[in-house]
Amino acid sequence: MKKQNVALILLLIFTCPALASDCPIGGIRLLAGYKCKSWSGTDTSNGAIYKDGGLYIEYEYGLQEGQAARPDRRNDFIWYKEQIVNHRLVRIALAKPGVGTSWEAEAKRSRSLSNILIITIPLGDWEAHAINFYAEVQSQEEMADMLLMVLTYDPHK
Repeated sequence: MKKQNVALILLLIFTCPALASDCPIGGIRLLAGYKCKSWSGTDTSNGAIYKDGGLYIEYEYGLQEGQAARPDRRNDFIWYKEQIVNHRLVRIALAKPGVGTSWEAEAKRSRSLSNILIITIPLGDWEAHAINFYAEVQSQEEMADMLLMVLTYDPHK
């Protein structure tokens, strides 16, 4: 009986935190208070990572998705950075005010600033295969939250 209880406790310890804090897309680790949902588009898979009443990160990926943050569009961004994270190229950019992006928030949270943070992770050998994450960030803390979650993305999960 004691062995069964120990086994059950170990099972709960190792599975419950994962079930409560993982996003099914790429095994993204969610911060406390965040949720994840997904849906299918015409030729892409889509979803969102969000906190009720707060940050709302949308993502879309597919074979023909394209890369929203890329070096040839540097003039469209306040800043643009690239880094290898977990053996994958990651491109991060903050859109300039008034410059259109391939994404716009459905319900804008701030009308005065351009604060669309874009994170692109190329997924294949051709440019069109990628996952893009977009969010209208309103603070440095929201920017940090987005980075901390999205950078845990693993295309093999």
